[in-house]
Amino acid sequence: MRRMVLPLMLLVAVACQPATMELTEEQKAEIEQSVRAAVLEAWASWYDQADIENYVSHHSDWAGSPWGCSGCETLEGLGTTVQNYWNQWDIDSHEDGEVGVWVLGPDVAVAKLISDIAMTDTAGVHREWQYNQAMLMVREAGEWKLVVAKNAGRRTDME
Repeated sequence: MRRMVLPLMLLVAVACQPATMELTEEQKAEIEQSVRAAVLEAWASWYDQADIENYVSHHSDWAGSPWGCSGCETLEGLGTTVQNYWNQWDIDSHEDGEVGVWVLGPDVAVAKLISDIAMTDTAGVHREWQYNQAMLMVREAGEWKLVVAKNAGRRTDME
């Protein structure tokens, strides 16, 4: 009996292993290119400051997404928070660096982007910032969406 159970257990153990999918270099390159384009499109909608719906559409509606700001627990809250920011600041100019992409799987990647941004607030005060963004991107229904981002900024006009 033991001789029959052991092979059966091994067979079940092997069958229950998660499927792994190795990506080819060509597949990774395609994913990198599409993530890079999605990141640049999302940030272009941020700089445009014209269409909050467009900006929010680049974000995942994953309920557990930690946006990292008070009031940003939902996409609606994110839109309200960003609109309030846009009401206080005008983006005068921006320059994005190269988008770095690390493919973690067929539907998940991490992207980084360093941007130099000049802004003026409603009181006319001009500020220049350099932002370093790290973004977790997932593919949902064929489109790359931002799940969470970590932004680190420093003022460059005070150096």
